[in-house]
Amino acid sequence: MIDRMAKPIASRLLIMLILLAAPFGVVLAQKTIRLVPGPHLNLAETTLDQPGALAAIAWSPWGDLIALEVPGQRILRLDDRLTLLETTGGFGFGDGSTRGASDLTIAGFEIWISDPPAGRIVRYDRWLAALTPFTTGEDGSSSFSLERPVSIAQAPSGDLALIEQDRQELVLLDPEGRLLERVAGFGESDRGLNEPSRVEFSPSGQIAVCDPGKRVLLLLDRFGSLLKEIPWPMEGAGPSSVAFHGTSIILAGDAGLVLLDKKGDELMRWGGETIALPITDLAIHGNKLVVASDQVMRLYTIESGR
Repeated sequence: MIDRMAKPIASRLLIMLILLAAPFGVVLAQKTIRLVPGPHLNLAETTLDQPGALAAIAWSPWGDLIALEVPGQRILRLDDRLTLLETTGGFGFGDGSTRGASDLTIAGFEIWISDPPAGRIVRYDRWLAALTPFTTGEDGSSSFSLERPVSIAQAPSGDLALIEQDRQELVLLDPEGRLLERVAGFGESDRGLNEPSRVEFSPSGQIAVCDPGKRVLLLLDRFGSLLKEIPWPMEGAGPSSVAFHGTSIILAGDAGLVLLDKKGDELMRWGGETIALPITDLAIHGNKLVVASDQVMRLYTIESGR
């Protein structure tokens, strides 16, 4: 009789233990990703005359990859297999040319290039036809004049964030170019910048600022309030660029790539044995990751796992 009663009790206890343990198993499981190498493009093997280095890359909503090549100041349009389709730009002072371009972003169906020496943002349409440069608002308290914009990004809402090189300042603008907020600058205690190189928006609208001078990634909300400082965890300078894969963050620096969860905790890293170094920029579109290094771009397919 006792044995017959003990068996169902033991079964119930086992089920209870499994149910209690299940949530902890989910929490402890760590997301990992695998990078599967695909096609690559070496600018030295193209028809470009005296190709330079890749300074910035970005995926467009229509599936093209846009790249900035310096010192030639050329804009490259490639398909999703890194086949070079066309080029434009070049050194100059007119519309569609730049003097010292440093970064690019996709703003709707336009391509925007930050050009610090010229103190302006150069614009192209999706077919690389030159448009009039971006201008800021000039209406009293909302006025703002570009000085040396080194990096610019557009939020899903249409608002803009840019880094002013000389002031080491992060500035927020509305879609019409009117000043919303100056949210960080050199020497400020809570959001101070030392040598900011790039600004990006996360899919949820958070502002990410790479500051190799402080060796941190700053995450701010859409109003500019500091959410978190994430230290660069690898050797060498970094972080120099950032991209988002779902809720995960991928940072790039001299020593490689680092995958972080949304809290900023490190999950994985890839060094020179996997990725060509030094990395100048990276861009993610769906499960496609492109990493730029000097004259070479490499396409990787992102495979998720646990």
